[in-house]
Amino acid sequence: MGGVTTNELLIYGLVGLSVAIVTWLLANLYSRFDFSRYSAAADMDFEEAPFWIRALLPYGYAAGRLAFDLLGEDRDLTKKYRERISHMMLMAGEPAGITGTDFTGLSLVTSALGLLFAVIIFSMVRNYAGVTLLSGWIIGLFLPFVWLSDLIKDRQKQIRRGLPYCLDLTTLAVEAGMDFTTAMQIVSEKLKVPALAMELRRTLRAIQMGKVRSEALRDLAKRAPIPDMASVTAAIIQADELGANLGPILRVQSEQIRTRRFQLAEKMAMEAPVKMLLPLIAFLFPTSLIVIFGPMVAGYLDYAFR
Repeated sequence: MGGVTTNELLIYGLVGLSVAIVTWLLANLYSRFDFSRYSAAADMDFEEAPFWIRALLPYGYAAGRLAFDLLGEDRDLTKKYRERISHMMLMAGEPAGITGTDFTGLSLVTSALGLLFAVIIFSMVRNYAGVTLLSGWIIGLFLPFVWLSDLIKDRQKQIRRGLPYCLDLTTLAVEAGMDFTTAMQIVSEKLKVPALAMELRRTLRAIQMGKVRSEALRDLAKRAPIPDMASVTAAIIQADELGANLGPILRVQSEQIRTRRFQLAEKMAMEAPVKMLLPLIAFLFPTSLIVIFGPMVAGYLDYAFR
């Protein structure tokens, strides 16, 4: 067996040098990154974000800026994509202060890492190259979207649960003689639901900066796209246009929301037996049959082959 040739040593040296340079560049980028811009977050502090988000954010920021510079920010497709991502980030409460550009870059970085992980797996398995590489790339690409989707669902659930109590407090404040804007400000300070309190404060800031209250409420309904919020904002806007008293309207809305929640709970309770049927058939029934008939079959086989 011969030793390592000069060409092989040169190749190994170049590979090692490349890895060292890339590692140094990544470490330098991470050390120079300004994390202070994410200190003032909405619903989630930067330290509360998942570790992989905090670790990959500097590279996601760079990748997102590079991607939009290459694609061109003036193109219609790029604008629509940025608007869509920005809207999703607003619905999620701008978690950890991450922007749409950061999120796009995170998706690109995780897709590259997923592809790299798939290459490593393929080098060990040596089979199904196309499926392995495509699966790794897709999983990495959509991992940030799964995280963001879970945040949006959890936030909408919080808003849905806290809305009736918020309406009760607002109704009491309005019926006590306060105007609606002042009542919203007091309720946002006393409310124990961070997501809903943040949306109220955001709406108040928009009104204080000169936006018409109806437009600010429509933006609130877009940021929290749940039927209950749409119903409440539509009722308040209509009351403003007609000059009606807000107190009775808010009270009726609170009662209707509680009624819908009770009906939804009844519906879910009625659907539970149907949803339990498949797990019972798939797991419980086979196990029961094995426990009941297993000894009988074992005894018969022992008798038959004795």
